[in-house]
Amino acid sequence: LRGYFDSTQNRPSVINGDLLLGHVFSGDAFLALSSNEDLDFIIPEPAATRWTDNMAVPKGAEHPDNAHKFINYILGAKTGATLSNYTYYNTPNEAALPRIDGALKNLPGYTLGASVFDRLQIIEDVGRATRTYSTLFTAVKSA
Repeated sequence: LRGYFDSTQNRPSVINGDLLLGHVFSGDAFLALSSNEDLDFIIPEPAATRWTDNMAVPKGAEHPDNAHKFINYILGAKTGATLSNYTYYNTPNEAALPRIDGALKNLPGYTLGASVFDRLQIIEDVGRATRTYSTLFTAVKSA
């Protein structure tokens, strides 16, 4: 049994069989699944974390038109699929889905049904309790 305190080693440790269970980002999980058929992808019950990606143009940006062009480029179906196929991360871009490699789309967990997606939760800001969580996490890590 080993603690989860080095997120950089989880994916290689799971792929190599050094860990039987690991919490990794979905893209890392799908990359691991693609190279080790003995692995599986699960989303724990009753809930797990919902992930989001964001692109924003800062207020006062020097080149907002170029920023919007770049965002539109990234959100294009072809580019979205290329990024997903390269990084192994899911795409929220429905227009990109037909261009996702079949082997990637068929990995366990890559395509989530509504019943699974609906139980994913957004992490909420815990406000002043953040300090308590940090103190406790440091104590556990140091033990």
